[in-house]
Amino acid sequence: MSGQAVSGDEWLAARLRATRIVMSFLLLGAGPILFTAATLLFSYRAGTFAFDFHHELWPGGRAVLDGRSPFPPASPDVLASGANFIFPAPTAFAMAPFALIPATAADIVFTVILAAAVLLTLRVLGVRDWRCYGAAFLWAPVYYAVQNGNLTLLLGLGVALAWRYRDRPAIAAVATASVVAAKVFLWPLLVWLLATRRLRAAALATLTAAAVSVASWAGLGLGWNGFVHYVDVLRVL
Repeated sequence: MSGQAVSGDEWLAARLRATRIVMSFLLLGAGPILFTAATLLFSYRAGTFAFDFHHELWPGGRAVLDGRSPFPPASPDVLASGANFIFPAPTAFAMAPFALIPATAADIVFTVILAAAVLLTLRVLGVRDWRCYGAAFLWAPVYYAVQNGNLTLLLGLGVALAWRYRDRPAIAAVATASVVAAKVFLWPLLVWLLATRRLRAAALATLTAAAVSVASWAGLGLGWNGFVHYVDVLRVL
């Protein structure tokens, strides 16, 4: 009898393990893939697929290639549309390679890059449990960012790299400078490097961000008036 009881317990435990494996695969493996695909398909049919990239980032890169200013008029009516390039000059140059291909194709390429950025961010941060990778795509900020095609996920990857390699000054500096130059609101990373006595990384990041920004603004060929106009755009926004 005791032998049969043990066998029954083992059989039940095996069934429970198998059930957990199957449910994990369905909920955190196949589920996120199907959910993401459905979200992207729905947004494509609704005309909102890669909305931020299509209406803001890609046109900014196209303007650089065409030798035009990527920035909109400093008008409340224009800025209220929520579809204008309002990023610093380095971001405009970073988007220029995407503008070499048609907008729709670029939308797809950029969306794939964003999805890869999610996976790479978790990898950089030391996440090894495969279920976390699936769960990430069920998190609203992630699937909204993938659907809309905005910079958030790439900035997040840059921040993750800065943290992961915080004790390697060159890598931390490049990662920090890249995200600060792309979107200035991440400047507190420079304070973090200073506060944690990573002075070399802080100095390199500051100099790199400044050099990239100056070179990018000069490359736009808008002069001082162009920079003043950009400040006006941000002020109105």
